[in-house]
Parts: sequence; structure tokens; C-alpha cells
Amino acid sequence: YSGDLGNVIFEQPFVEQYSKVVKANFYIGECTYSRKERSAKKEQRKRDLEKIENIVRETCIDKMGILLIPCFALQRMETMIYTIWKIFKDDESFDIPIIVDSPLAVKILDCFSESLEGEDKKLFDNMMSWKNLKIIRSVEDSKSCVEDNKPKCVLSSSGMLTQGRSVLYLKKILPRSNCSILTCGYMAEGTIGDKIKNCSDRKTITVDKVAYKNRCGINSLSTFSSHMQYEELMNMYVNLANNGCDTIWLVHGDANKIEFKKELEDRISKINRTTKVVATNLETVGRI
Repeated sequence: YSGDLGNVIFEQPFVEQYSKVVKANFYIGECTYSRKERSAKKEQRKRDLEKIENIVRETCIDKMGILLIPCFALQRMETMIYTIWKIFKDDESFDIPIIVDSPLAVKILDCFSESLEGEDKKLFDNMMSWKNLKIIRSVEDSKSCVEDNKPKCVLSSSGMLTQGRSVLYLKKILPRSNCSILTCGYMAEGTIGDKIKNCSDRKTITVDKVAYKNRCGINSLSTFSSHMQYEELMNMYVNLANNGCDTIWLVHGDANKIEFKKELEDRISKINRTTKVVATNLETVGRI
């Protein structure tokens, strides 16, 4: 049983290399990205990196505003810190504070520091000692940071803007045209993050039953998901079938899971294998 499979196309700092499952009799695996359009390419990551640099400079330097990047506390936060550090670390003139304000993310960063070894530990320590990086550990410092209007880039949880300190920053910057939000992950339907990411033309955004004017800039990144992309998923499951897997159970996908199943069956048949593919629902889960 795989759980979530990692994104193997793009750099994932401070985690072990992906280890393929070569052979299994039965395999229960995700198909979160069951749509062909969810197959990001390396050139898209290059554009995302350029977008990060441009938005940070435009928002925080040119407009002297605040950039909010809502992040999942586990791994996405570390990845975004690492990415921003790599972009700006050699620019001595860059003096914009990069704020990490999330109690859970701070605890996880401490765990990374204690657990990493060797070259990963050196790399992590170099990143965390960057002069621009500011880690907020107290409620008082967090409140002060929210109220402070000085230019800064804030990385905060929750990643979908449903709760946590990211919502406090959101309320502050939504009405301000010199501020921006940069999303870097999945936003579940109906969440505040979804409304912001996919309905940027709304004149107001309701947060905690209060309507805020929607004046800030809204941008999204497309290559920072931690899920395996469409083509890589297909290749993995075809390889399992080629190595004699009897049944592949597809879980954690949306309604397009059926189309993914059909495409996978077609590819398996082309290599003359008879592996059964099951797109699970409430009925088939009971049979597992």
C-alpha cells in the first residue's frame, strides 16, 4: 500500500530518494493526478522559479507590500524556504525578511534539524542561518508581525487558508493593492484558498463571516505538488503490471479516476498483460 507517492520530477530537499516498488501481488495506490493536464514538466518549474523571484521583488521591493505564501506545515514549508533561499541567498542587496509564522511548521523545522545528517544537515543549517530568514516562535511576535506593515514575505499555515495564522495575514492584505498572495499547493473545493485561487475576479472574499475587499494580487505556482504526476503514475503502474502484479486498486482520486483506469488498462493490454485495475468507491473499499 503506497499512501501518497512523491513528486519525482522536481527537487525535494531534505528527503530520501524515491524508492520504486518493483514487484507486488496486489497494489493499493493513489491516482490523485488522474487527469492528463496534471503532468507538470521541468520547463514549468523554471517558469515557477522566475515567477517567485518576480513576485517577491515586485510586491516587497517595488510596491513595498507584503507577500503571503500559504504553506502546508510538513515538507511544503521546508521546500518553499529552500527555494526562496536558493533564489536570493547570493544577492547581498536583497534585504526583505522571509518570515516563517506557523507553530507546527516551526516544530517540524526543529525536527528536521535534529534528524538530518551529513550533507543534508549542512545544507539545512546553511539555509536556516540565512540572514533574511526570521522564525517566529511566540504568539506576541506573531501578533506584532501581522500588525507590522513593513515589506516582507510571509510563509504561514494552513496551506488552504482554512485556519491558523495564514488567515490572520490574509485578512490584513486582501484589501491592499500593494500586497500579494502566492499559492503553491492544492486547494480543496469550497475552502477560502480555493475561492482566492480560482475566483480571483471576486470583488470581495468572505473570511470568518466578514467580507473583505479583494484588491491584492493573486498568483499560483503549478509545480510544487508533492503528488506523483500523471505520466509517472502511469509508468509506475504499467511497470508493476509488467512484473506480474495481479490487481491494482486505485484510491485517492476524483471522478476522473475511471478515465485513468481505462487508460491504464489500455497501456497494460499493449504489453500483453492481464493485470486487473479497480477504481475504488465505497463498495469496492469493503472488498479490499
